Amino acid sequence: MTSGGTPPAALAMARDCVELRLRNLGGAPGSSARTWVAGAVAMALPMVVGTTLLTVGAFALCPFLLPF
Repeated sequence: MTSGGTPPAALAMARDCVELRLRNLGGAPGSSARTWVAGAVAMALPMVVGTTLLTVGAFALCPFLLPF
């Protein structure tokens, strides 16, 4: 198994790009403010959209539910 080398097509990147992959994996994750803002927006957006849709739906159905 040790004398075989790497397969020509399946794992071709394993023989050429190991240093590049290790350098990319070794970076500090989420170190920039841009990443933090993108994460905050991604977490808040579904809540804002859901609340808005629920409020609009409640006001749209209110005349049907309350016979005034």
